[in-house]
Amino acid sequence: MKNSKIKPVLYSLSGKTAFILLCSLAFLNCRDLSVQQAIQFDQKTFNREWTAWEAQSLQNYTVRQKIKSWGPQGEVRIVVQGNVIVQKEALSKDDISEIEEHPNYMPWIFNEVKTISELYAMIDNIFNEWVERFKAEKNEQDGIKGIEFEITYNKKHHYPEYISLHRLYNKIPDGPTGITIYLSEFMPLTLE
Repeated sequence: MKNSKIKPVLYSLSGKTAFILLCSLAFLNCRDLSVQQAIQFDQKTFNREWTAWEAQSLQNYTVRQKIKSWGPQGEVRIVVQGNVIVQKEALSKDDISEIEEHPNYMPWIFNEVKTISELYAMIDNIFNEWVERFKAEKNEQDGIKGIEFEITYNKKHHYPEYISLHRLYNKIPDGPTGITIYLSEFMPLTLE
């Protein structure tokens, strides 16, 4: 008789425990889902395209990079040999090649151009840094409320043609919130 009274109590406790456990898991999944929804980045495609770029072993090429940040912007044509930038040329409507004479000379942009392999690594590093910062600041009043990475890839050579990396804040910050980079006029080079 004692056993029959104990079984419903144990069953009831198991049901309550299961219900609490189920609610906790649902809450955690919703919390993770909100983090996933706040971070927009197709990592699977990014990793696939990065791998495809590296598999081609294209280490000699020329490409035009246009870099836009909060206010400043600039365009630079680079020549890459052996996966190292060997030449930089500042560009404008008038195709001025002397960087110091360029009317919109911004040394930080000129110095920030990267090879395509370096761009892929930079995107990966920025993403990891911003995700950590997002997790740390997401509940702060002025903190990051989301991250958006939008990248368009060249179908033939697998380099990123359009890169938009932006943080979304609960309150508009005083500094830059992201960067946009356009790559165009890509041409593989044959060295003799």
